[in-house]
Order: sequence, then C-alpha cells, then structure tokens
Amino acid sequence: MRVFVSAEDSGSVKDISLPFGLNTSIQQDVQPTVETFATAGRLSYVQQMIVIKLKDGKDYVCIARRGGTIQLYESEPPYALVSEWKDNSTQKDDAYIRLEFFANKLSSCTTTGKLVMRDVESASAPGPEFRTMLMGDTPGRVRDISISAYRVHPREPNIIAFGGKERELEINVIKNLRRRQVARESSLTSTDSETTKDERESEWELAQLPGMTSPVLSRRMLWRSKNVKDDELNLRVPVWISDIRFLDADRSSEQAFDFRVVISTRFGQIRVYETKISGRPIVNIDASDHPIVSLAPCRNEHDIVFCDTHGVTSKVNIISGKKSGHFKGSTGSVLCLESYLLGSDDEDSSESGKEPVPLLATGGLDKYIHMYNLETRELIGKVYVGAKVPALYIMDASPTVGNEPAEENGIEPKTEDESDEAAADICRKRAKTSRSDRGSGSERVHFEKRNEDRINDEDDDEDDEDEEADGIWDKMEEQFDDSNAVEAEVKDEDEDEDEDEDEDEDEDDSETVATEPRERTRTNNANRGSLRRGPKRRRQRS
Repeated sequence: MRVFVSAEDSGSVKDISLPFGLNTSIQQDVQPTVETFATAGRLSYVQQMIVIKLKDGKDYVCIARRGGTIQLYESEPPYALVSEWKDNSTQKDDAYIRLEFFANKLSSCTTTGKLVMRDVESASAPGPEFRTMLMGDTPGRVRDISISAYRVHPREPNIIAFGGKERELEINVIKNLRRRQVARESSLTSTDSETTKDERESEWELAQLPGMTSPVLSRRMLWRSKNVKDDELNLRVPVWISDIRFLDADRSSEQAFDFRVVISTRFGQIRVYETKISGRPIVNIDASDHPIVSLAPCRNEHDIVFCDTHGVTSKVNIISGKKSGHFKGSTGSVLCLESYLLGSDDEDSSESGKEPVPLLATGGLDKYIHMYNLETRELIGKVYVGAKVPALYIMDASPTVGNEPAEENGIEPKTEDESDEAAADICRKRAKTSRSDRGSGSERVHFEKRNEDRINDEDDDEDDEDEEADGIWDKMEEQFDDSNAVEAEVKDEDEDEDEDEDEDEDEDDSETVATEPRERTRTNNANRGSLRRGPKRRRQRS
C-alpha cells in the first residue's frame, strides 16, 4: 500500500509505503518506508491534496496550502516542484475545502466561495484559468454564511454541487466548460459503455464565452434544495452542510435533470436528495450525536461511510438508515477520510494475479493513519505520522511484492504479549548497562567491596556506642545502690537517737529527718530511670 499524507506541524507531505498488517504502535521488525518532501512550515500547511494524471501519463501530487497557494509535485523521487499557482487570498480565515480534477480541468474552492478552474493539460505549460464567486448572489450578511462543501460530478465536469453554513445544497452548470463539437458528433454514434475514460475527458474544453472580456466562470443554477420542516417546537432547523457525494452517476445528466445526492451536516444528519422528486430530502438519518466531517463511498451504492469529530467512523445504509458497523482504532477527531475502490475506469491489476483490496484510510488528531478493509472493516495498517493529518490520498492498494501481507512475506507480526516480553528484555538490558557504568572488572569489585566495608564500619561504631552507654549505666546503678545503703544506715542511727528525746518536743524534727531520705530516694530512682531509658532510645535511633 502507498499513501500520501500531509503533516500539519511541518507543512510537508509524506510518501508512506507499508505492507499489509503493519502496526507501528506494536513493536515489530518491519517498518514503513517514509519519504518527506514539500516542507513549508506550519503557517503554510497542506489543507487539501489529490493525485492527478496528465496527458504525459505521469502522476502528480497536487496540494493546496494555507495562504492561497496551489503546487504541483512529481509523485516519484526526487519529488520536484513542477508548477505553482497563487490565488492571492487576503483573508486569514479563508481555507481550501476541496480540490477536484477531471478532464484535465483542475478546480479549487475556498470557504469564502472563491471558485477557480484551470486547464492543466501539461504540467510545464498550464492553460488559462477562470474565476467566480459562489456567494455573489447570497442574500443577507456574507460573514454569517460560508461554503464548507464542494463536489464535481464524476461523469460530467461541468456539473458542480456546493453548500455550507446557512447555504442550502445547490447544483449548478458551468457554461464555460463545454463539449467539443467533434467529440459530440462521435458520441452520438457510440454508447457510453464503449467510450473510455480518456475519451470522455478529451471531450471537454474550457473557453471564454462570446462577449466576455474577462476570464470569468459563467454558471447557471439547475436545482436548489429546501430546508426540512420545523422541529417539534416549531423552530427552524439550522443548515450546515459538511460534505457532498453524487450517487448513481451513470443515470444522471444535465438534460435528464436527474441527480441523486447524499450530504452530511455538522449536526449529525445524513440526507439523500432526488432532484426529480422533491427539493426536500427523501431520507433523513440521525447518524451521529456529533458533527460529521466527511463522507466516503462504498462498492455498494446503498452504503456510505462517515466520520465525526469524536473519532467515530461508521458505515450506514442510506435505505434503511441502520449502521452496518464501526471502524475501530481512532482515538481522536478524524479530519480526513478517503476510500479506494477498484472501478471500471481503473487500471487492471491482473498482472499481479491478485485483486486489489477496497481500502478506507483515516487521519486526524491522534497523529496516526488507519487503513481498513472497506468490506470487512478489518484494520490492516496503522502508521504513526508524528503530526496532525489534515489530508491524505491513497495512491495504490494493489498487493505487490513489497506490499504483501506480513505472513506472505515470511514475517509474523508480533502480538501484544510478545511485544511486552521484548520491552521487558530491553528494560533488563538497560538496567544491566547502568550497573556496568560504575566500572568493569576489578574496578567494579573494588567499588562494591569498599561500600561493604564502609557499611560494616558504621555498624561496628554503633555497636561500640551502645556498649559504652550500657557500661556507664551499670556504673551509675552501682553508685546509686551504695548511696541508698548509706542513707538507710543514717536513718537507723537517727531513729535511735530520737527515741531518747522527748516525743512532744522533737516530733516535728523527727518527721523532717525521716522524710528527707525518702525524697532523696525517689529522686535517685527517677534519675536511674532516665539513665536507663537513654541507651534504649539510642539503640532505636541507630
């Protein structure tokens, strides 16, 4: 698989080639091939991106940058810059909402309604360009209205559809883009199935209308939608279209006035319009509780894929209104959505002997691109880009020799358990390395032995201090015992002498003499207790 991804932080484009089954969030032996080019900085990041093929048969990457610059790069190394156009956008909040290329006509549209269509038959010598404003006929204040969705019909490039904030869906025809007279006569003799894509693209020419002095696009409105009926509170339902897709393109034409269009809104609805039936939607689905960002078609015309601002990507059946399943993996708001379908106009891949897988790619604020199988909703690729992804384009989905599944390449992708074991091995190696940083060989042994000796010396010093304290306490205890014995003898002698004296006269003196030894004994015992507790506390602290 090969995908072009824009990085908002660096303003560059990355060419990423990855095999099936690659997931960079899990440690693996295989890594994607990434080539970075067209770096211009964050202030000029890529807002829209497509890949176009010119008459020389080469593919070119066309990007629209913030600030009003459109560039054309080669799709192969060294990714040389071929052409550059500047739309001279003066408004800071003006941004590109869409790039379209069909029949060698490159058209770009901005949020202020500036539509520019260029004739790009050759990369070295681009043709004339024509401009118009899609909001020139908008009543009311223009600052409250903006264009947020634009799409060119996949079969007839002169049919465009656009809508936005407080701007209903509108289908116009570009008068400057007309079929050539020779091609029109030849088309009458051949059916549409017999004409190839190159023949259909060569039928159209972009020219100035007679009587026009300036290169201005002249358009005519074919159909405009009507807002849905008021809600249950009789309040007007706001309008904000976020994306537009044409369905059943083979049956629609300007003469038949028969178009089937599906749109998404910033209020979580998906609506289907039949221009021949009514101006109001025939199907109105409440698909999400959050603003829907983009739509992507599926092989089955009754299914459509949408993504919203809360990382939800789901498939919805527009007939029944039920969700067919979710595409899991995104953890942030999805900013871009792109599907790759193998149609009748695409090149046949029978040379490889394998049918290309219908893919769905998403990118957003989580700085990852996710690749899914559009039919089974299986995650077949996940690559960390390192920056927000505002735009992407799937270049190739054919299983080639370099882009086969990991099992076919002889590489078994590691599971999460195996990746955890590998991470544990890395941690053990790092710990071993940090221990070896102290020294190697005899130096490390000497260092460890010196630490052990230092710890043992500290323990011995503490033991000596404890023994010394115990010895001092024992000596003090002996001294207190001797003093108590002397005091007892003195007490006995005093009592004998007091017996000979008159009891009435010397009663107070005898009580005083008897009391003093007791008080001294209590004081000595208290001192002994304090000295006894001192060494114990010291042992606890040590």
